Amino acid sequence: TALDMTLQDDLYAVRALSVQLSGKTLTFPDVQPFFENGRTMVPFRAVAEALGAEVGFDGGTVSASLGGKVCRFAIGGDTLTVSDRATGKVLKTVPLDASPIEKDGRTCVPVRFLAESLGLTVEWDDGAQCAVLYDRDAARQLRLRLSDTDIRVAEGPEGLLLAAQLPQADTVV
Repeated sequence: TALDMTLQDDLYAVRALSVQLSGKTLTFPDVQPFFENGRTMVPFRAVAEALGAEVGFDGGTVSASLGGKVCRFAIGGDTLTVSDRATGKVLKTVPLDASPIEKDGRTCVPVRFLAESLGLTVEWDDGAQCAVLYDRDAARQLRLRLSDTDIRVAEGPEGLLLAAQLPQADTVV
């Protein structure tokens, strides 16, 4: 029956890859995240600009400037160079295990290399087929004092985390 065919098709449906940045799912206007040789590839400009980076392209070299650092690489290259933005001094050169490629006019890079080069932490949610990017150092903490109860709220990669210290009791998580 038509219903059986629909249910069967749903069993074989492949969930689209996605990317979350600080808890928000990024949208990509044209090229979507995809797997290439075991790596999750993402359009460089879309993710870098979502992070607040300035993106540039000069003679085959792609760059992203964020804070005091500039990250540079070449399409098809095997290294990433991180430099001090003010002095130009090379801070580190990182070997890439998957080369940046061009797809449909977009530069695509492994999401881990992009995020980690810009100082983010990367986790993979296999069930949701989602790369989760967040800045561990920027996680906010809020402490509330209600009479004798100390409540802490922290923003983490999977949402808000709560911990309460009750009077004369151990921490409850």
